[in-house]
Amino acid sequence: MFKTGKKYKISELPSSIDIFGITYTIGYHDLPNKVDAEKRTSLFGQTDSWDRTIRIYYTDRPMEDIFITLLHEILHIIDGELEMGLFSSMGDDEEKSINVLALALYNVFVRNGWLKFP
Repeated sequence: MFKTGKKYKISELPSSIDIFGITYTIGYHDLPNKVDAEKRTSLFGQTDSWDRTIRIYYTDRPMEDIFITLLHEILHIIDGELEMGLFSSMGDDEEKSINVLALALYNVFVRNGWLKFP
C-alpha cells in the first residue's frame, strides 16, 4: 500500500488511472508552478481532459495529502465526464466543496481499511 510521510519514491505512486474506460496519465512535479499547464499559478493538482493528464505537486508532501489531491482531481474528471456541472464554475466555493468531498472520501476509505498508511 502507500507509504506515509516524506520518505517515498516517485516510482511508488500510481502513474495512471482508468476512469470510465479512459486512461489518464498521472504526472508528478517537484514545484507547484509546474503543475499549472499554462504556468499562471502554483497548484497542488490539475486535470487536463484534453490530453488526459492529472498533474500533482509532490515535493515535501505526505502521501496522504497527495492521495487527497488525486481524489480531488478524480472528482473533477467524474463531474466533467458525466456532465454533472457540480463544479463547473471553478470558483472558490466549488473548489472548497470538492476539497471537502475528497477529504470525506479519503476518511471513509481509511476508516474502513480500504487504504492503509503505515
